[in-house]
Amino acid sequence: IKAIRGLGYKGPIFSSCDAIVLTDVLGIAGADAEGFFGPSIPADPNVPDLPQIGKDVVKMASDKGWVLNEMHVQGFSAVYSMVQAIQAANSLDPKTVASKWEQMTTINTIFGPGKMGGKQTYGVNHNVYFQTPISVIQNGKVQFGGWISLNDSAMP
Repeated sequence: IKAIRGLGYKGPIFSSCDAIVLTDVLGIAGADAEGFFGPSIPADPNVPDLPQIGKDVVKMASDKGWVLNEMHVQGFSAVYSMVQAIQAANSLDPKTVASKWEQMTTINTIFGPGKMGGKQTYGVNHNVYFQTPISVIQNGKVQFGGWISLNDSAMP
């Protein structure tokens, strides 16, 4: 970031890394981080269109002093999704749950309504897709920037 800013580039810079911690980028790059954005969620439970369970997870993590990125919240979402597959199967038997999971088309996630996919791409219908939060560094702070829609996030 510092190198490209040093060359005079003033525009936005995107990172596609899901594990990016924008507060770390801000701490390292300082003012040069202005306009840097990527898949991330700020430590603010009041993100627009974030379901209550997502707000609860973000608040819980923030209250503990954790610095969040999208992957941290996805870890909770994976457990939340698995519970739904277990409930839908009405069983704890792994084969029964896997079979039910394979048949599911929609599922709730920490980030909102999701859908199952991956059959065409990976050969199994076990991937959970959801809208992806994007955050941006503006005015020296990490702020919510918007969502990549569920339809743009999913793979068949």
